[in-house]
Amino acid sequence: MTLQSAVEDGTLRHRLLSFIGFLDSNHRHGVRLTTVTKILHRKRPEFMPLHDKFVKRCYYGTAPGHPVRPSRSRSTVDYWAAMCTAINEDLVGQPEVWAGFSEIPQRQTVSALRLLDVVAWNAGRSAAQYE
Repeated sequence: MTLQSAVEDGTLRHRLLSFIGFLDSNHRHGVRLTTVTKILHRKRPEFMPLHDKFVKRCYYGTAPGHPVRPSRSRSTVDYWAAMCTAINEDLVGQPEVWAGFSEIPQRQTVSALRLLDVVAWNAGRSAAQYE
């Protein structure tokens, strides 16, 4: 399963519900979306994007260019489905960018999803310095 295939076949939200649906309950035991996505990304690196404040800064907000707008009524699953869809749009819409960086010096294959996370993390971190 890849993020792209889940978006294309319309199963993304359903799949995310089974992975992170517990975050919408009152019994989260102190676990948050960032921790869960880090664990799940290791198990499903082609499917689960990573979430943190820097990646969020790139996709979520009210400023022009942010594809995911704030909504008080949105569940964690719906928020993350919207974020994953926006991330997927960047991956699918710019394949030549991600294909050019798929090999790192040690000849280890790195997924485009992981590369996007590195780029978004750095962009979000840089943007935070100017706020």
